[in-house]
Amino acid sequence: MIPTPQIFEQVGYVSNLKRNVDDLMEEAQKLKDQCDDLESEGQEASRKRMRLTNQARTWLGHSRANLTEIENIKSEFDRRQTSNNGFFSDFPSTYTLGKRAVEKLESVRRALNERSGIKLLAMSSPPRVMEMDVPTVGQSSSQRNMDKIWDLLHDKHTSVISIYGMGGIGKTTLMKAINNKLRATSEFDYVIWVTVSKELNLQRIQKEIMSRLHLKFDEDDSYNSRSMRLQDYEISVKQLIWWWIMEGFIDNVNNLVDASNKGHRIIEELKRRCLLEEGIRDDGVCVKMHDVIRNLALYIASSSCNEGPKFLVNAKVGLNEPPPEGAWKEFERISLMMNDITELPVKPECPNLISLLLSENLITVVPHSFFEFMPALQVLDLSYTSITSLSVSSSSLLNLRALILRRCRRLTEVPFLGQLKELQFLDLKSSGIIRLPE
Repeated sequence: MIPTPQIFEQVGYVSNLKRNVDDLMEEAQKLKDQCDDLESEGQEASRKRMRLTNQARTWLGHSRANLTEIENIKSEFDRRQTSNNGFFSDFPSTYTLGKRAVEKLESVRRALNERSGIKLLAMSSPPRVMEMDVPTVGQSSSQRNMDKIWDLLHDKHTSVISIYGMGGIGKTTLMKAINNKLRATSEFDYVIWVTVSKELNLQRIQKEIMSRLHLKFDEDDSYNSRSMRLQDYEISVKQLIWWWIMEGFIDNVNNLVDASNKGHRIIEELKRRCLLEEGIRDDGVCVKMHDVIRNLALYIASSSCNEGPKFLVNAKVGLNEPPPEGAWKEFERISLMMNDITELPVKPECPNLISLLLSENLITVVPHSFFEFMPALQVLDLSYTSITSLSVSSSSLLNLRALILRRCRRLTEVPFLGQLKELQFLDLKSSGIIRLPE
C-alpha cells in the first residue's frame, strides 16, 4: 500500500512535534509583543480622546486567547517530555498534541498577517453627561423643583420642559443638578449642555454640539450641511431594499429584479411624502430618516393598545450585555446591532420573534440552546461578529428565510444548513466557512 499525503501529514504531527512547538513559541512571542504594543497604544490614545477600534479590540481578544492556548500546549509538551525522558510513547495523544501545535501555529501566523490591515484607533465616545459644579443654596425648594422636573423627564407625553423665572433665583443651578443626576442613569444616550445667549449664533451652537459628539467641524461647511451631519444615520438604498426583501415586506413579485424595482418605487414615494430624505451624497445611493420620524415610526411599531411591545431597537447605544432573558418574550423584531455585547442569553423564550439582528457585536459564542424557543424566526443576522461555531438542535430555525454571516472570519462551518428547508437568502461573504453540507 502506498502511503497517502494525508498519512505523511499525520505522521509529521508526531515526528516534527518538537520543531513545531519551538516554531510556535517563537511566533507566539511575536504575537505577544504585538498585543503588548497595541494595549500600550490604547492606553496612550485614551489620553488623547481616542480609543481602540472594535476591530482592534476583537483582534486583541482573539490573540490573547491564542496565547493562553499556546501556554497550555507548551505546558503539556514539557510535561510529556519530562515524564517520558524525551520519548513520546502514547501515539494517539501525541498526534493530537502535534496537530494542535500545527493548527495553532497557522492561527498565530494568520493573526500576525491580519494585524497590519487593522485600523487601530478611532475617536472615543464622549461621556454621556458632563458633570458640573452646583452651589448648595435653597436646597429644600430646589429639591422639590428637581423632583418635579425629574418626573416630567420620565413622562412619555412630555417633549419640552421650560424653566423660567427672574435672574438669580437658581434656574441654572437647578439644571446643573438635573444634568449631574443624569450621570447616574442610562436612560438617555447623550445629554448636551449648550448656552444660548441673546445674540443667537447658530453656527456656534452647532459647533458646541458637534464638539460634544466628537464630530469633525469644518469652518467652511454650510449651516445646512452641519445640520445634516448632526442626532441622522444614512443607509444605502440597495441595502435597505435587500432588507425589505429578506423580511418579506416586498411581495407579489416574480423575481429579485422586480422586487428591487418595486423597492426603488417605494423609496421614491417615501421621499415624496417626506418620510425619507436624501443622504448627504446627492447621487441617490443613500437615504436617511429624520430623528422625529424615526422615533414616531418606532413608537408605532413598538407599541399597541392591547397587545404590548412588538419591536426592540437598541442599536449602536453602547450595550455591553443584551437585555435580560425574560425581556425578549413579547417582541417580534429585535435589533441590537453595533454594540459591545459579548455574551448571549442561554435560552430566551421568543415565540413571536421574526427577525433578530446582532451584527457588529463582540459575540464569540452562540449557546447551543439559544434558538430553541424561537420557532417563528425568519431573519438572523450575525455578520461582523467573532463567533467560532454555530450549531442548533434539529428542531430549531426550521422557518429561517435569511441567514447573514458576512465577515464571520472565525466561523469555518455551519453544519445545520442542510436542515433549513425555507432558506432563501444566505450571505457568507468574507466568512471563514470552508465547506457546506451536501
